[in-house]
Amino acid sequence: ADAANLERHLYLALQLLELERPMVLALNMADMAEKQGLIFDLKALEVQIGVRVVPTVGRDKQGMDALLAAVEATTSVQMGCYKIEYGAQVETVISLLSAKLLAMDSPFPARWLAVKLLEGDNDVMVQLRSLPGGEELVLESARKQRELQAEIKEEVDIYIAGCRYRKAGEIYHSCLKQDRKE
Repeated sequence: ADAANLERHLYLALQLLELERPMVLALNMADMAEKQGLIFDLKALEVQIGVRVVPTVGRDKQGMDALLAAVEATTSVQMGCYKIEYGAQVETVISLLSAKLLAMDSPFPARWLAVKLLEGDNDVMVQLRSLPGGEELVLESARKQRELQAEIKEEVDIYIAGCRYRKAGEIYHSCLKQDRKE
């Protein structure tokens, strides 16, 4: 992630965290962030997202040894399993779809797949259709997506993206120790 644009880059990091895979966040361009007066509480950031955070300056190869050590120390057991709360109505549908997805033979986490289905991710739908019972589940998720859209009065993928952006902003501001620009 670009340390100088961390809030924006946290959005992608949150999506990756939802995959429930071992991860280390390299906070690259740490020198540029510092020049802009941005100082982050990296330990607080680690606690918030549940993975190691290592500041780096890729151009100068600074922090590469620490990054490599963090990657080597990362095991299949994360510091914590990251979960974004999408609100009661959406969470109910995610739980329902997740329960059905658990029975399917997929290498991806059921919750992540359920969220992707609600977002209308075509690649995920194509993959699920190839599994036994997948076509029915894709159709059911489309029905649930339409029902949710009527309830929340917003397209579900836009709503989910908004939740991620809000969470990224909360994390960013809670870990920002100093911002000379403010």
